[in-house]
Amino acid sequence: MLDELDRLQIEDAATNRQDEAANLAPAVPAHPENAGTGLPGWIWAVMIAEYAVFFTGLMFAVGRDREAVFMLVISIGFAVMYFGTASALFAQKPADRPTAFERGTGDLQTWTGPMSRGAVAAQILTVPGCLAFFGLAMIVIRGFIG
Repeated sequence: MLDELDRLQIEDAATNRQDEAANLAPAVPAHPENAGTGLPGWIWAVMIAEYAVFFTGLMFAVGRDREAVFMLVISIGFAVMYFGTASALFAQKPADRPTAFERGTGDLQTWTGPMSRGAVAAQILTVPGCLAFFGLAMIVIRGFIG
């Protein structure tokens, strides 16, 4: 008899907890899945080209030293892994319609508000562009000092 009462109390407590949990669930609509970046391919191509210019410039500038070449090969390997992993992960998402930004007819919708094509390009391509400029500067400096 006592066991039966304990079992009923435990079941009632569990039911009450489930009811309370259901009432605590927020009534916020779920955001749609966004597995991609929403960026057009030309931004990725420009970014990869800028990194290629950077690494090529460094290779020409310090390519005579074995230790420097070894460090550059490791750095290039990290860059390939970085972009390769992102490409592999983006390839896993299901195919969907291109966004208005990808089609060139609208702004990129971000959590903090819409961004124009120029703002997106400036934000994403500034650092790789500076690195490419540095790589070209290293080639010029190496040319002057022999």
